Amino acid sequence: MTLRLFDGAAAFLDVVGPPLLEREAENALILGVAAAVRDGRRYGPAPPLFACVVDGEDVVAVAVRTPPYNLLLSRAARAG
Repeated sequence: MTLRLFDGAAAFLDVVGPPLLEREAENALILGVAAAVRDGRRYGPAPPLFACVVDGEDVVAVAVRTPPYNLLLSRAARAG
């Protein structure tokens, strides 16, 4: 397993969007926050954190933090 960090919300959503959408209701907050940041929303002065854990080609976990707010975590659906 590998931790992958992202410089921006667009690249993050390109990778984690499809697996998170498999359980959209469960992941709506993460998807919505990432989309808002992608579209220019700022939540505070510190930069946001976008990360995921991948196992091979599968995204297995996702993390988003927009300071000053707490970390959002989700387990993503496996592709296989």
